[in-house]
Amino acid sequence: MVPPILTGTFHSKSIASLSKAKTDLIVEKECHDTGIATKDSEYLALKADFDKQEVRRQERKVRMSASAGAIVRQWELVQEFKRGKGDGWDVREAEAQYREVSIEEAKIDGKTPPVFPETFTGFSAGALVNDILDDDDAVDNDTNAPGTN
Repeated sequence: MVPPILTGTFHSKSIASLSKAKTDLIVEKECHDTGIATKDSEYLALKADFDKQEVRRQERKVRMSASAGAIVRQWELVQEFKRGKGDGWDVREAEAQYREVSIEEAKIDGKTPPVFPETFTGFSAGALVNDILDDDDAVDNDTNAPGTN
């Protein structure tokens, strides 16, 4: 008697069931791999969003630092002016720096940079202080000023 394992019917059924099991395993593995790939893409999308938010936060910090620096510098200038050192201000250098900062801030914000005339403002620190003081005196001496009637 021939063992049943060697007969063609049993052998073909076992090969068919093994083939089906192999196919099922391959499909299951592909589903698993697809799930992992989906999770990876979701993770990368979340990480990209977080990175974009971090870049925005850092850009805001830079702008705030620049503003804080400008405020400190203005305070220092006022202190110099109060001590009578206003004549030592380099107005051209300050205007050049202002132009440079204004252009860079516009570029960072994605705006059109301002256009400045080719020549710098024609005044000196002493003349500016005198003009400001003269204007204040003119307002004080103006007979048409409100509340002088």
